[in-house]
Amino acid sequence: PEKRRHSSLTIPITKRPRLNGPQGRVAQKKSIDLRKLYQEREDKRKCTIINYVGTWYILRCDDHKKSVCFATKNPIRGASKHMSSVHSLAPANYESTIKAIGIEVLNCSPVLAVLYNADIVHKNINPKPGEVYKTQWDESEPFYAILVLPWRMHGQTDRPIVEDIGLFDDIPNCYEYNQSDRTCQWACDYQQGGLYEQARQYPVMFFDDEYSSTECQVAWLPLYDFQEYNSSDTDIYNKSVVDEFIRSTGTVSTIEDKSVGSADSAICRFRK
Repeated sequence: PEKRRHSSLTIPITKRPRLNGPQGRVAQKKSIDLRKLYQEREDKRKCTIINYVGTWYILRCDDHKKSVCFATKNPIRGASKHMSSVHSLAPANYESTIKAIGIEVLNCSPVLAVLYNADIVHKNINPKPGEVYKTQWDESEPFYAILVLPWRMHGQTDRPIVEDIGLFDDIPNCYEYNQSDRTCQWACDYQQGGLYEQARQYPVMFFDDEYSSTECQVAWLPLYDFQEYNSSDTDIYNKSVVDEFIRSTGTVSTIEDKSVGSADSAICRFRK
């Protein structure tokens, strides 16, 4: 199946409100650079970036001892309700809410907005070789379990596994690869805390066939496509195969929220 396209949050235009009445709220236009937002990522009160009439915004109400940040999938809806019920903004529609508490995000783009918002949703995911996660190409399709592959087997210094499985000729830009010693590191802006951290790509194997088969697909998968896999999940393609794989190989997974072994036995079949 074709991979889904990631789209940033775009808010429909509403009628222009009249803010001349006693309840009208006129706020000075505020802005923040996207890099500044990333510097504040340790703040748990992060906001979701949205696009409104071609401009990027976060919604944050600073009229409180602790600012109220809106970080849901549809933040402007919650922000509008907040402005109506707490601050008596009338009418509290999208445009008046943006004018009241919207902060323009400078130097943003559709890709950067998706990556920043993905970090809000997936901030606890840090894939390591041998871990099992899940991904979904389209909401109408089931989830597929994926196995994170290492660049090479533990303790070995010969050619990388990604070379054996056909991924070596398409190494993503997130890596800086050293030809002399065949090692790699994250490129600038893909390092921890970087603008493109959520766009890191990892070599993965899809459980779209029996795991003992060589027919399972392999690919580079961006971090924002990773979701946690759990034994209680019911909408996983080949779920019984995935769970048996985890039990029989000692592969690290999020089942029971603990690590249960090494990745080597899971990927040794890729060696030529």
